[in-house]
Amino acid sequence: MSGRGTALAYFRGTHSEQREFEAVLERHCTCGYPRCAVHEMAMTEQRALDGLLFVRRTLRPALLEGEFS
Repeated sequence: MSGRGTALAYFRGTHSEQREFEAVLERHCTCGYPRCAVHEMAMTEQRALDGLLFVRRTLRPALLEGEFS
């Protein structure tokens, strides 16, 4: 780390999307928050959170409809 303060990322999704994201972290991460890279990313990497939301919103409907099968 560079010694500068790390800005917290802001989840720009809906309340429902945020709850689903938190549930996924709880189901798939057993690190003992906030020590692992996944939790660090979720807390500090705005671009990563925005990218996850973008992919979820654009590809999820197609995946659910079986467009890629």
